[in-house]
Amino acid sequence: MVVRDPRARLRELSIQFKTGLGPLSEMISRPRRYLTRFVKEGHPERLSAADLDTLSLFFGVSPVDLGGDDPRWQRWKDHAFHTTERKLGFERRPEDHPRRAPKKVVRVGKGLEEDRRCA
Repeated sequence: MVVRDPRARLRELSIQFKTGLGPLSEMISRPRRYLTRFVKEGHPERLSAADLDTLSLFFGVSPVDLGGDDPRWQRWKDHAFHTTERKLGFERRPEDHPRRAPKKVVRVGKGLEEDRRCA
């Protein structure tokens, strides 16, 4: 599989279909210079999923050709991220888990302490 620059691919497709980037920007309900800036200046870094779907339907290509995520690689990207996270020491500790409420020490009677979760 050849990996291509999505900006260059969008430019090639617009030339092939004889449409300008301005009308394509208006087609996806964006300002007229939106896709021109994307191709020439690199802003935004990526197009939204809705924009990619609309453009890919118009051109008859896969959203992956225009910079979308390839669903076949999602499992590997997740695995690589978590493996790298562990290697660098960024493993999540149980107390850092977002769904766990922090412990709060509550005094119950004389000198007795009880751990309770904050709600």
